[in-house]
Amino acid sequence: MIKSPSPRLRTVLLLFFFGAVVAGALWTRLPGLGPEAVLLLCLLVVAAASARGAGLDVPVQLLKNSWSTPELRSLLLGSVMCAPVLVYLMMTWGQEFAFRGDDDFHLFAAAAAARFWIKSLPALALSLGALALAARRWRASLWSLAALGLLLALGWAGEASEPALVRYPAVFYFFSTPLVILSRVLQWDSPVNANRLLNALALPCWLFALRPALLGRAPDRRAALFCAYFFFQKHVVYYFASAYLEPWSLVLSLTAVESLLDDDRSRPWLPCLLVGGAAMIKEQAILLLPFFWIASYGRRGVRSLIGPEPLLVMSCSGAPFLLYFAARRQAGVWRHWVLRRPDDLFSAARAQVYWQHLRFQFGGSGLALCLGAILCALFLSCWKNRRRWECAWLAAAALGQALFFYADGWSGTGYPRFQLFTAALIGASLFVASDLLDGPRRRAIYAAALGTILLLNAPGLVEALRLGLGPDPERSFIEDYDAPIYLPIRRLVRQAEREGALADGTRIAVNTPMPQNEVDLIRTAYADLARRHAFVFPPRSFLEPVCRCGPDAPAVLMPLVRMTGLAEGRSQPPARLAVEAGCLREIAAACGRVFKAESRPGGVLYGMLGTPR
Repeated sequence: MIKSPSPRLRTVLLLFFFGAVVAGALWTRLPGLGPEAVLLLCLLVVAAASARGAGLDVPVQLLKNSWSTPELRSLLLGSVMCAPVLVYLMMTWGQEFAFRGDDDFHLFAAAAAARFWIKSLPALALSLGALALAARRWRASLWSLAALGLLLALGWAGEASEPALVRYPAVFYFFSTPLVILSRVLQWDSPVNANRLLNALALPCWLFALRPALLGRAPDRRAALFCAYFFFQKHVVYYFASAYLEPWSLVLSLTAVESLLDDDRSRPWLPCLLVGGAAMIKEQAILLLPFFWIASYGRRGVRSLIGPEPLLVMSCSGAPFLLYFAARRQAGVWRHWVLRRPDDLFSAARAQVYWQHLRFQFGGSGLALCLGAILCALFLSCWKNRRRWECAWLAAAALGQALFFYADGWSGTGYPRFQLFTAALIGASLFVASDLLDGPRRRAIYAAALGTILLLNAPGLVEALRLGLGPDPERSFIEDYDAPIYLPIRRLVRQAEREGALADGTRIAVNTPMPQNEVDLIRTAYADLARRHAFVFPPRSFLEPVCRCGPDAPAVLMPLVRMTGLAEGRSQPPARLAVEAGCLREIAAACGRVFKAESRPGGVLYGMLGTPR
């Protein structure tokens, strides 16, 4: 018997679709997509709304009735799980800006989103609020078409969102806007910390809000085993305290994983919607949707996938991302996937680079842990158990992620950030293993497994915390061979200020240690310093730096690139090294006072600042 979607489910699907379109600022791009896209949207909305009794009421069936205030034991357990990320964020709250990565883009995109929402939110909120009040007793076919018409009208009447909001899905920037405004009101030293704080909150929100609300699970032994495996990894700690988009996309995907493995099978649509939401934060999550959809609906065979409910759930889950993708192409934003040439794809050199990245990301003990997780996933996918079907599709999704980025001609080989989803999906088997190890007789095995995981992750975690406590330049090149680069800009300027060598309004000439003059980001990334001093950026300062304190630039700053991380053992071009050595000597001779940023007195030199007095 073919099951038709219930009116309540249709309401959930429509609210998800419109929520993603609004939060992703896609409604401003709808008129530019052409009449064909608008017609398809109308057909989708009509298909989702064509049922009686589906009004605009809150779909409470989305929440678990068992959601309650967590006990003290759960609070303590969840706090321990969150500790590495939150401690690392506190350690690095005042860190230097990360040049050469994507922090600059996310900083500007968050600022663009704040400008957009400050301007657009009042009219949008009033319009949607009025519609919600009027449509409380309307059928879904009425209020949904009215909502679509309202968004189209607002899109035609207003201006399209900035291109920065279609380079990546813009839902993350929607939620970062309050923190961006707060950072300006409180005049935070580093504006990028608004994004970093939002990402660090993803883990506690997953443990204390998403899991209890959607799954009825407080922080428990099931989450503990996975968190010990995943959230105690060095690079996971680093990225969850960064400005990137992956953290929130990951926690939504992990909620989808647990929903897929839940004993309650009355909501097979929930994993698909969660993955669709994750894709509206970071686009690579869309690759998971087919796997989760088949795992949710395909257990009884192919015919079970072609019913009205599975097809409608798949369409509504993926529709916001398809709209985003069309808007990105329409805006001419560059980023596409290109299959590598066969000679490059299967070359030994690429395999060696990939292996180097894996060793750097996980370390020897971490690789052993990943191998154990892979074996566990394969065993649970083959061994007869009640979660074999789901484990097999989760393992396939992990493999799909790894192959997608390994074959991509534009992605860096083995780039750690692109391996996060693969590592998380491999570790999803630990949720099932935790359930299998429940019971008095198996608690010793569970405790041994938990202890082994913590022991194997300990070297990497200790290294991450040690780097967080140390000088910022020592964390350079932790992502790839060319990024990020931490320069001792705030450290040198504040050192000179404490000594009374820099008065407010001093012009500081900043020489760039990189071929591209990216240090001009100082005006935005170092808001505290830019409020007190005037930074100037001499042209061609990579090979022709300004090295004398003079009338045009009373102070001169010469930052150096610390070759560590993946770049350890490499060096700058000889011409650049000669320029640096000569400039440092000239600053020491020509400026009244000299300040050095060193790992320790007489140790590794990270940069030098010369002042007139």
